[in-house]
Amino acid sequence: MKIKKALIPLVLTALLALAATPALATEIEQGTAAPTYTNTGDTSVTASVDTTYTITIPDSDTLKFEKLTGTAEEAARTKTFNVSAKGVTLEPGKQLNVTVSGENNDFKMTNAALSSVKLPYTITPAAGSALRPGGTIASFANNSTETVSSTLIVNAPTMGAGNYSDTLTFTCTVADKTP
Repeated sequence: MKIKKALIPLVLTALLALAATPALATEIEQGTAAPTYTNTGDTSVTASVDTTYTITIPDSDTLKFEKLTGTAEEAARTKTFNVSAKGVTLEPGKQLNVTVSGENNDFKMTNAALSSVKLPYTITPAAGSALRPGGTIASFANNSTETVSSTLIVNAPTMGAGNYSDTLTFTCTVADKTP
């Protein structure tokens, strides 16, 4: 019994010693060319960097209109909002595009009481013309920390009384950089 108790630790120690070989290593053997007997070895260094970004879009309160009238001046029917980017890490030659569309790929709010009654609106980036639904509202480059302003204007002359709403969908896509 004493022999078995002493034998088990010895066998385990021997197994651990045999298993302690270097893992994931490259060996360099001594060179044979006199007088230095040197040799070299190479190993690769690699890294993988993921595409990352944070885009901030307007919240619902930013685009909320209070008690518009059919004759409201354009200033009363206009809301300015921002789309901003931070922490943008992209592959070389790529850019981050942000598009915007409304429900049913349209820029029309729907009357809560009668869904066939629509209230159209336009979205215009600060540096550009009115977007079509699904149009690019902002593009960001690698390492961007930017804010792009845009304007939403409700086309008041065509509206009837009631409560209207729509949902804007912002979509981010990494694509080849455009000139």
